[in-house]
Amino acid sequence: MLSTEDKEFITMSLEPLKRDIESCNNQLIRINGRVGKHDDQIQEALIERSKNREHQADVEKNLNSLCDKVNATEKELLEYRFVRTYPRVFIIGAGIFFVSAIVLFLSKIGIF
Repeated sequence: MLSTEDKEFITMSLEPLKRDIESCNNQLIRINGRVGKHDDQIQEALIERSKNREHQADVEKNLNSLCDKVNATEKELLEYRFVRTYPRVFIIGAGIFFVSAIVLFLSKIGIF
């Protein structure tokens, strides 16, 4: 059996180990608390990211519809752009139309 002196010696030599273990345990508890907070922040970020993706999908749909409308408008303005780009062709064409209309009118009434 162990004597009281031996028991005291063992107790005294184990006491610093107990304090170290308690210190490690307390440190682990603090770290686990931080990990929990970080985990919550990550979950919030993932939720926000998901909402942002949904919003971006809605914006993309709106943008696509706007692109379609712009393309349709550009097709409608093609004739206008042609007149602005080539005004001589438009003036010559309009002149030919009016001259032919006058000639046709005069031939109908018997002058030509």
